[in-house]
Amino acid sequence: MLGGCTVHLAQFALTVASTDFELLFLTGTWLSPDFHNAELVLKNYYIYRRNRDSNTSLKKLGGGVLIAIKNNLDSHLISTDFKMEAIFVFARIFSKNNM
Repeated sequence: MLGGCTVHLAQFALTVASTDFELLFLTGTWLSPDFHNAELVLKNYYIYRRNRDSNTSLKKLGGGVLIAIKNNLDSHLISTDFKMEAIFVFARIFSKNNM
């Protein structure tokens, strides 16, 4: 849980800062629209997320998904025009030059 607990959020930020992950995949984020991406303290990442809302679930609490991709990688959102708690992102992990 991230959005629901500041202790988990601080621990998450420390873990990410001490590693060099290219991609992060999170489920059950508990983030809401009033929670801004900057509060995640994920510097150098593109943030793609889908919060739980009335279009994706009958439940009001919990849920949410997030993908964070290092900003040196080519990535973009594919679509969120569907009624499910999911997100689809294109990311070019390897290029011909670094294979």
